[in-house]
Amino acid sequence: MSELIIGLFSSMLALCVPLLIAAEGEVFVEHSGQFNMGIEGMMMLGALSAFAVTIVTKSTPLGLLAGALTGGVLAAAMFLLIYKVHLDLVVVAIVFNLLATGITGFLSTLFIGSSRVPKQCEKIVDIAIPLLSKIPVVGPVLFARNYMVYAALVCVPVVARVLFRTRFGLELRAVGSHKLAASTMGINVLRTQFKCFGIGGLTGGLAGAYMSLTLGMFVENMTMNKGFIALALCTFSRGNPYGTLIGALLFTLADSLQLRLQLFDFSIPYEFLLMLPYALTIVVLAAAARQGRFKKAFYGRNR
Repeated sequence: MSELIIGLFSSMLALCVPLLIAAEGEVFVEHSGQFNMGIEGMMMLGALSAFAVTIVTKSTPLGLLAGALTGGVLAAAMFLLIYKVHLDLVVVAIVFNLLATGITGFLSTLFIGSSRVPKQCEKIVDIAIPLLSKIPVVGPVLFARNYMVYAALVCVPVVARVLFRTRFGLELRAVGSHKLAASTMGINVLRTQFKCFGIGGLTGGLAGAYMSLTLGMFVENMTMNKGFIALALCTFSRGNPYGTLIGALLFTLADSLQLRLQLFDFSIPYEFLLMLPYALTIVVLAAAARQGRFKKAFYGRNR
């Protein structure tokens, strides 16, 4: 029984990391009065670029850096199209997501090939912390992880402090609350929004990079709409970093549970089990919409 519990919560924590990384970056975007719907495409291209760079350099840190920079470049391109060319945000996001799907499919086939055995690269390995990893149940779950897991968890209080205890956080929240008032106080609104959108892009690309480098491979559509889930979690939590952590843990707990339920013969179609975490997300988001949270997120800010 203990092995089942350890496996369940270990899987939950591993699956939580990319969602948490992407959602914590989106927190900055939403507090600045924006909405990054292109995060799914950033994750996909970040995953591919990280895999490609790791194949060449044999270095996972360089792969993670490449994934983050890819997401940052895409975010900058989206921002320019939206705020300089004045294209519609939703249209730009849809185009970028579709473009990312097509590009990753084409490039992965071109450079990786269509073999049934996926090409492998170096993986981010777990490191057991001496003594702490030997603690029953808790040790294997919390103290035998890779460095990105710890970094993602540490980032939650860091993001909260930056948002609510620093001048930069005060400025970006002022921009998100009322642009005109922020501008009259001497805050460069466009520059602040660009920084926040860039942060969202960097973390989106980093989240995708983590997904490919923990598996040591890249497959088409490997993000499986995790970018949209991160977006929904951030909106549901009203931009609270701790709320996004709780939401990410709940979603990945459901995801881990359905993976383990498939091992038992319940005479339930596996497609139904695969649906469970997404159904949970829909229920949670419906409850949030009923409370008017989305109305505030989309329409409650001065544009």
